[in-house]
Amino acid sequence: MSNKGQALLEFILILPVFLMLFIGIIDFGRIIYEKNKLENVMGDVIDMINLNYPISEIDTELKTNYNKNINLKINTNNNKKTIKLNTDIDLYMLGLDLVLPDPFPIKTSRVIHNE
Repeated sequence: MSNKGQALLEFILILPVFLMLFIGIIDFGRIIYEKNKLENVMGDVIDMINLNYPISEIDTELKTNYNKNINLKINTNNNKKTIKLNTDIDLYMLGLDLVLPDPFPIKTSRVIHNE
């Protein structure tokens, strides 16, 4: 067997591993990016709550200006409000759904104490 054939065979054997690794890195990067984006949206939602926007208007603002799949839940107990945002993203890498759920849920929450 020539050296060229050996190099080609090694490349063909290792290519799927490199592709899966590359796509996995992309998926994990997207998860981190979407989590960070949701945290930034949470800051805007808290600002709107502090300015006494109605919940329906906040929800409409989320659907029109951010992601149509962001879900908002606000619970009020005694002197605090719990705000929860969540969204889902689809994973690109085949087989990653054996380890992580597909679509992958991204969640964030904050508690505001009323004064």
